[in-house]
Amino acid sequence: MTTPTAPLRKVGPRTAGVLSHAGAAGPAGHLPSAPPPSHTPRRLRQFQVIAVVAMLLLGVVGVVQVLDLRTQLSSAPNLADQYARLGGVETDLVEAGNIVAFAAVGSPNTDVTKRIDSASRALIVAAAERPADSDALAALNSATLTYGALLHQGVGSPQASTLLAQADKLLNSDIRPGLAALRTNLTTEAQTRSWAFSSWPVWLAATLVLGALCAISVPVARRSHRIINLGLVGAAAGALLIAVLGVAAISTASSADQSSRVTEFQKVTSLTSGSLALADLRGGQVRAAWTKTISTDSASRLGELTQQLATAKVPKGASGANVAAQHKPITQALTKSSWAAAITGLLAEQTANAETAFILDTRTATAAAVKAAASKPGSATGGLTALAVTILTLAVLGAGAAYLGLGVRLKEYR
Repeated sequence: MTTPTAPLRKVGPRTAGVLSHAGAAGPAGHLPSAPPPSHTPRRLRQFQVIAVVAMLLLGVVGVVQVLDLRTQLSSAPNLADQYARLGGVETDLVEAGNIVAFAAVGSPNTDVTKRIDSASRALIVAAAERPADSDALAALNSATLTYGALLHQGVGSPQASTLLAQADKLLNSDIRPGLAALRTNLTTEAQTRSWAFSSWPVWLAATLVLGALCAISVPVARRSHRIINLGLVGAAAGALLIAVLGVAAISTASSADQSSRVTEFQKVTSLTSGSLALADLRGGQVRAAWTKTISTDSASRLGELTQQLATAKVPKGASGANVAAQHKPITQALTKSSWAAAITGLLAEQTANAETAFILDTRTATAAAVKAAASKPGSATGGLTALAVTILTLAVLGAGAAYLGLGVRLKEYR
């Protein structure tokens, strides 16, 4: 006789899973092993580190660039000031030699001390302003004192011509080339632009950071099933704002730098050339009148200097043309061997007045250019400091936002 059996029941997936694990326990009755741990928390921590480091590095790039811009602007005014100072030294030394020659043809001014002392003091100041040039400037100052001693001996001396020739040789072979080399270095430095004036470093850094944040956001969205992570969005906004502020700093610095290193510096170089042109013109004319000789090359040189004065760009306009008009007949007299007429023209009151007006206009314009070269960079440096602080703050806040945003997702796995 057979025993009836109950019909089989279907079990659900949950019960089937339990039975499956129970069967997997084996005959010894061991419990099944735990499922493997999730790698998501570790990945999220790695993403936190990457996001924080990327934001902080972007902040460092932005701050370094802005601070370099600030350094460039701080040095810009010194270039125009130093160029004007060295030009003044050369003018003083040339005019000191001219005093000896003018005294020989009847000028009452025999004081070379004022010019030599002024040049020596300016060289000392120049060395203090640019320590890198201190050795060269010290050598020039030593040569200046030797030059001055020769001129002192020559004033009113029967050997004035010989002593002045020795002084001129020292001036033209050692002192003036040295001063010209230093001014050339200043011009080269004024024309050299720092890497910080280019916008690509901050844009490149910001692009890399934004790319890293986007790359992080994709796996985070997949694991959290949320498209947007507010922390990463805040960090990305901070990175973009840092780039914008960096470009704004470059624009501000470039405008100030253009004013100082280009516009005002060129004014100073032009005015310095005008001052030296007048000193050389006076010296060439008075020496020719004194020695009663002038070569074709010397006459041509005097004509070039006169033309340079006639076209000198002095703000008050007419002083260069006026002084050129006074000196042109003197050169013509020299070429005709009219030595007495040339001396009369050199010592005339009208000539002296025209020279004085030109010198005063040139000095005033040079001082104004040097002041302008310092004013705009000076006002811009404060703004650059504020921008550097803002960029650093944004970098720290962006790093914090990314850390906290990913931290929220990390808590979901604890």
